[in-house]
This record gives sequence, structure tokens and C-alpha cells, in this order.
Amino acid sequence: MGKIYMKFRFHKGKLKDSLLTVIDVKNEEELKNEISKFYNDEVKKLSISYLCYDKRIGWKTYVVINDKDGKGSYVCGFLNGCFVKY
Repeated sequence: MGKIYMKFRFHKGKLKDSLLTVIDVKNEEELKNEISKFYNDEVKKLSISYLCYDKRIGWKTYVVINDKDGKGSYVCGFLNGCFVKY
């Protein structure tokens, strides 16, 4: 069985700009590393929750938030699925 990757796009002002940043990530740890590099910020905990189905791009969209325990938490971007934890 092949590896399953999620598509992630960074939060930008416009969808068109956000789609230019799409990357494939294989797990939450890799996503944390990519977000940390992009924003030059420490990422300890991510909150990932279902947002909506975006018919413009065909994604079941999940919002990704860098959860800094209420101290400057922010939306990092969006996934086209969620990671399954075993």
C-alpha cells in the first residue's frame, strides 16, 4: 500500500495566492516542521478541525491553527483531509 499524503496550503489573502503554496505532507509532524519554517515560528501543538467542503477546489477543507495556548494562536492554513492517529 502506498503512502497517503495530505495537501496543505498556507493561509493567504486570496484563494489563488494560497493555492500557489500547496505542499504534500505525510503526517502531522512533517506539517509542524513545514509551518515552522514558513512562519519562522515554533509549533508545538496544532488544532485541526473540519471547516467545509470547498466546491471551488474540490477539497473537504480542514482549518489548521498554531495553538499557542491562547497566546497569539493563528490560522496557518488548510488541509484537504485529516490525519488518522493510531
